[in-house]
Order: sequence, then structure tokens, then C-alpha cells
Amino acid sequence: MTYEELLDKYRSKEVFIHGRAVIQIVEMKTYVESEILKTDFIYHTERNRRGVITIEHKGIAAENIEISG
Repeated sequence: MTYEELLDKYRSKEVFIHGRAVIQIVEMKTYVESEILKTDFIYHTERNRRGVITIEHKGIAAENIEISG
């Protein structure tokens, strides 16, 4: 899935299938690690387990991004 698709699912609180699980994204965190801008989408599964989908933003300078929650 792309960053935009995951962001839409986070904003709408949509429940969807990812891999073999039904998940809902409940939190989002954007940060810089080793000079690479990354976004973590934290999700819950139908069995109350948590997981993270990490997206690396390629070709985007971290100082040019305005982060809003």
C-alpha cells in the first residue's frame, strides 16, 4: 500500500484486510532516522494485537516537510 492509501485509511478509521489480518490504523508517527524521513502507521488487529507498517519517504528532504497530526 502507498503512503496516501494508508493515510486515507487512518483518517477514515476504515477497517481493512492487510496480509492475512483484518486491521485498523489507530496511530500515526512521522520521524527522521538516519537522515531518512519515515512514517509509522500503528494498527490493531481483530485479535487485539498491535503492529506497525513503516513507510520510507524517498526523495523528500525532511526539512521541507510540514508535519501535522
